[in-house]
Amino acid sequence: MKYKLIVFGCQMNRSDAERIETVMNQMGYDKSENEELNDADIAIVVACSIRQHAIDRIYGLKKRFDKIKKVRPFTTILTGCVLDADKKNMEKFFDIIFNINDLGELPKLLDKSESLQVQEYLSIQPVYENNFQAYIPITKGCNQFCHFCVVPYTRGREVYRDPDEIVSECRRLVEVGYKEITLLGQTVNSYNHKKANFSKLLQMIDAIEGDYWIRFVSSHPNFFSDDVIDTWKKGTHLTPYLHLAVQSGDNEMLQKMNRKYSIEKFKDVVAKIRAVVPGVAVSTDIIVGYSGETEEHFLKTMELFREMRFDMAYISKYSIRKGTLGEKLHADDVSYEEKKRRDAELNLVLKEVAHKNNKKLVGKNMKILVESHSKGYWMGKSDSFKTVKIQPNENDENFAGQFVDVKIVEALPWGLLAERV
Repeated sequence: MKYKLIVFGCQMNRSDAERIETVMNQMGYDKSENEELNDADIAIVVACSIRQHAIDRIYGLKKRFDKIKKVRPFTTILTGCVLDADKKNMEKFFDIIFNINDLGELPKLLDKSESLQVQEYLSIQPVYENNFQAYIPITKGCNQFCHFCVVPYTRGREVYRDPDEIVSECRRLVEVGYKEITLLGQTVNSYNHKKANFSKLLQMIDAIEGDYWIRFVSSHPNFFSDDVIDTWKKGTHLTPYLHLAVQSGDNEMLQKMNRKYSIEKFKDVVAKIRAVVPGVAVSTDIIVGYSGETEEHFLKTMELFREMRFDMAYISKYSIRKGTLGEKLHADDVSYEEKKRRDAELNLVLKEVAHKNNKKLVGKNMKILVESHSKGYWMGKSDSFKTVKIQPNENDENFAGQFVDVKIVEALPWGLLAERV
């Protein structure tokens, strides 16, 4: 029997999918790669935590599911970030709905529990997406209660994974040749286990010998203590890439979102990191058209983009996520047309500043982790998370999963063109 994973959302959801794959494999199911669900006996949907649009897309699956169920047995499962309100509406076309924290109970839900022991979510060994990059959750849940997000309600309060377990997993991966380890958490730098805080955990992982990179996402401005920054400065394997969500360039909007920091605080954190991490690239998350966002508020976000010189930004047009405090406290009072305009204008500024940043790298040599081959080019990432297209040579071997040295020959708005050296 086969199952199909349908994943919405971020890296945390992809990590969920890797653990789901482990549990399904233990029960003897095979993974389907068929996009049309033609050979799948089970469809497992992993829901997104923030965007209502992603939840709406799940409703869009109902017709496909119903069509299959009319002609053959077909089981549908929903997990990830699912609110009680979502469950009530989706019970009509999902046979099983469970909290991702209860993943270890899935065999029981599928009546396959006789030979399998229930496992705690963070202890489930994932089936990694490939053999050179790994996503490792170090926390689950969140304590922040941002008004646009449901994570505290769907995944609970923060729980910190044992640091010895994390380091052991990282060591195993490095020993078998993994080149990139990404530590995951809703607010990854708030990690504070009784055995180690985030700074100490980074030091423990960084001490593992080998040729590999360490990344971590997603960080929160309030948890970048001086000891974390100092550890980053001294680290051997920590990469010069910072993803730090700001969400808005205006303090009034931040307060309305319950982000618990000021723009001044955000700028101070970035300045401290840029001072000690040479060449660090900075990306962020932004919501345009949040409840009550005026043109003046938006212009402050535009100004922030120019001042901070972001290398990348993930811009979302606000939509109320049902079940959040944002839905209860604020009206969605910015028109969709206005959100589209602001999104387009902000992307133009981002394209301009990101292109300027990339032009500074032309002529420089870089170490690139090759990820794939696409449209005649080898594609990969620099240590600063820049997307790099590498011009092919006639006698190329398969470089996927390897570090290669390149020279940057051209700057593009969203990446770099390089040749091997």
